[in-house]
Amino acid sequence: MNCEVFQSLTSPLHLPDNPPNYYISIDLITNTITSLSRLLFASFGSKVINEVQNEENCLNYRTKQGFMPIWLRGNYNACYSTTSNVTDAVSPAFIIPDYNLSSPKYSTWTESVWHEVHIRMFLRQSFKLQIIIFVLGVLIFLFSFIIIKKMYDQSGIHFNNQEE
Repeated sequence: MNCEVFQSLTSPLHLPDNPPNYYISIDLITNTITSLSRLLFASFGSKVINEVQNEENCLNYRTKQGFMPIWLRGNYNACYSTTSNVTDAVSPAFIIPDYNLSSPKYSTWTESVWHEVHIRMFLRQSFKLQIIIFVLGVLIFLFSFIIIKKMYDQSGIHFNNQEE
């Protein structure tokens, strides 16, 4: 992650050199890509909040509805008002005490998580077998044209071509 814009937005934090995790969770557990995207969107389309001079006051600042304050580090080093937001995606069914989970009022769904990474390999046949299959395919293709030509030539015998 050696993008100058990301480095500026995240300084003095150090970005990992390994590829980031692309998993997007329904919880507020954010990954590197989600955080960087939010910072990037905030840096390009947000307005500076001049009344706020430090990061602590920025996080507690009240903005208009639909906007969130975010402190941008690095070259920006200011509080911005942005529409970029991160929220929990939790069904009310899990928040309401003693909620009847068989009720269709609120959705209750699960999230699949895999901890193992698999790779499936598809083996190729030997070159000799590939040539045999190709030649066989060409022969069947040519044989079908011969059959169709003979049937067309003899169609007058099998079907009466009566024009009225």
